[in-house]
Amino acid sequence: MNICAECHKKNRGCCQLIAGNTDSMHGLSQYEIDRISSTMKLNESDFICHDTVKPEVMNGFRKLDSLFDKLIPQRERARLKIIDNACVFLKPDGCSLPMEARPYYCRLYPFWFNRDSHLIVIRSRFCLAQEQSLSVVSLLEAIGTTEAELLTLYRELQHAAGNPKES
Repeated sequence: MNICAECHKKNRGCCQLIAGNTDSMHGLSQYEIDRISSTMKLNESDFICHDTVKPEVMNGFRKLDSLFDKLIPQRERARLKIIDNACVFLKPDGCSLPMEARPYYCRLYPFWFNRDSHLIVIRSRFCLAQEQSLSVVSLLEAIGTTEAELLTLYRELQHAAGNPKES
């Protein structure tokens, strides 16, 4: 079992939310929505909902990355549905989406890239991998990825957000 599935078995983790707290959820590009829909043979309405991001939350997103203006235009966001305080795709053994169909944010977490393309860690007290890792290198190993793989995913997200129908 990978560390993320182990984390969710302990009723913690990035796919579970405190009741009603969807503020930190990232917006999805149309490319990501289409990819999930095609892979899972679902209608968009089966797994996506739309909402408006609070101005102060949007300002926080912008401080992290201007990319969020493309993912959440005019603060209007398409995001994954939440059922019983968890992502619609979270099952007892972890995410039911194949890795290649998961949203970019899910595949990048708990990492992101700053404006200078330097890898950063999004700190979370709920992340078992962070709890068990003493360095960024050991966290990368625990998640089973590399900085180069993450940068490729981040570049794909940038492309999908800038050209949602052409990706």
